Parts: sequence; C-alpha cells; structure tokens
Amino acid sequence: MKIGTKSVLFGAHQFLLHPWFVAFAWWKLYGFPFDPRLWVSFFVHDLGYIGKPNMDGPEGDMHPYWGACLMGTLFGRKWYLFTLYHSRFLSKNNNLNFSKLCVADKLALVYTPGWLYLPLVRFTGEIDEYRKLGDDGKYESMNSNQESSEMWWASVQSYLRDWVDEHKDMKEDNWTPVDSTIIKLEKENATLKSLVSDLLNDIELCSNKLNIIQPFLTTIKKYAIIINKYDLFH
Repeated sequence: MKIGTKSVLFGAHQFLLHPWFVAFAWWKLYGFPFDPRLWVSFFVHDLGYIGKPNMDGPEGDMHPYWGACLMGTLFGRKWYLFTLYHSRFLSKNNNLNFSKLCVADKLALVYTPGWLYLPLVRFTGEIDEYRKLGDDGKYESMNSNQESSEMWWASVQSYLRDWVDEHKDMKEDNWTPVDSTIIKLEKENATLKSLVSDLLNDIELCSNKLNIIQPFLTTIKKYAIIINKYDLFH
C-alpha cells in the first residue's frame, strides 16, 4: 500500500478524523462553517494523497489537484482555487495567495494533540519523511527540533501557530520557501491541462463506482446553486 493511501486511511490525513479538526479550526478562525460547500472541502481536500508514493515528493506535492478538481466540478472555479491553494507551497510556487482553507488546515494541526498524531504517523511511517524534510528539505525553514518525535511535533505546532497568527487575515506569505520539487514536476509535464484532465477522469470513474454518494452530491450541488443565486455565505 502506498504511503499516501496509508496517510488517508490511518495517518495524519485520516479521512474521518482530520476534517473535523479542520472544521473546528475554521470555526475558531472565521466562525461556524454554515456553508455546506466548506464541509465538502474539509473532507475532500486531502483525498488526492491516495495512491501517492510519497507525502512531499513530486507526486505528493500535487495532491491538492484531486480535491480541487472535484470541488470545481461540483461548485465552480472559485471552489477549485479555494481547495487547490490549501497548500501554502503550491500557492507560493504559482505566485498566488493561499486560501482560508490553508489557514484552517494548518491550525487543525495545532489542535491535533501529540498523543493522537504521533501514533498515527508512526504507524504509517510518514513521520520519517516529515522529519527528514525538516532537517534538510522543504520544511527546513521551520527550524524544527529533531531531538525526539515529541519535541519535533511540539516545535512544528509552535511554528504553525505562529504562521496562522501572522496569516489568518490573508497577509502575503513571506515565510514559505519556493519548493523546487514542484517546479521540477511542472517543467517535466507538457501541460498542467493534461494532469487536470486525468484527475477529472479519475473523479468520474470514482463517482461511477460510488453511486451510493450520488444523491448526496446532487443535493449539495442543488443547494450550492441556490447559495450562488442569492449570494449566501459571502
């Protein structure tokens, strides 16, 4: 099983656990998330990790596109961008601002206690990649403490807490470095359009196999049309 799949099933991005921390973080930052489209984004934004051979390598870095394409298909371009740029590294590399989902996503980690987070990432093995990149890689600027897993996680949470405090009002992100892995991947792809096309095909195949969720998605989409029409939750 690929480590990205492990993360979504059992690890840091556990699909029934992490979204609730994101929702709680959103509530603390911006008020209760009444808009149902927010709830969909909370649950789908990290599903793109499924099938990825790494968390922060060339493949893992592109995980936001799956959830973004799904949100865009359901609710339009605004929600595509909202979900896509929950990654501060991806937004930095594309010279666009991160979204509020990014801020809530980072605060969610601050609210995730070590006694819960650390056993999950140890079980999946993803902690090894995170700590290695904190010592020499994309997370090096976080200056995380590598003496132990517990001290590492405490230092990561401290950094993210400070990052959220600095950027919760959508101030330009001057903390996040450019990720050379993402640049390399985008240079190797002929066009991003082909990647997005593949992801949309994946979504269509997934939807065909999971007919049980179709009534739910149809209801949400109809509700979204009403929300857009009357400019609710803006």
